[in-house]
Amino acid sequence: MPTVLYYGKRFDEFQRYFESIEEIIETVHLPPEIPADVIVIDQKPSIGARVPVGCIGVVCSDNRVGLQALMKSGVRTVTCGMSYRDTVTLSGALTHPTVCLQRRLPTVDGKIFEPEEFPVRFEGENIDCLLLASAVKLLCGIQPK
Repeated sequence: MPTVLYYGKRFDEFQRYFESIEEIIETVHLPPEIPADVIVIDQKPSIGARVPVGCIGVVCSDNRVGLQALMKSGVRTVTCGMSYRDTVTLSGALTHPTVCLQRRLPTVDGKIFEPEEFPVRFEGENIDCLLLASAVKLLCGIQPK
């Protein structure tokens, strides 16, 4: 399984969406000491923070500082949010949410997910955690549920 690092303050809520990914590692530093295939940036990092080259970054598009850190590091970035520009977004009511993959997405292993919609369970209070977790699942080759 790919190594997934999470940088943020909502780790417990984020991790609630995972059953089949063996381990998600919480990190409190950017750059992290542990190499990763995927890194989730779910809080604003300090100015000048960088991530390891070679990983895939996942961030909400409204986290401008996190997005800039990923862009400056030159890593492939998957954005989440409610904009048509985001790769992973949400449609439907919160009682029946649907995660929408708006463009082709290569996984860590090279599989390609085509644009598609995935009905999911919303188990928390934060839509950002749902979208970030869904993006990580897709990057790991797992359909969100």
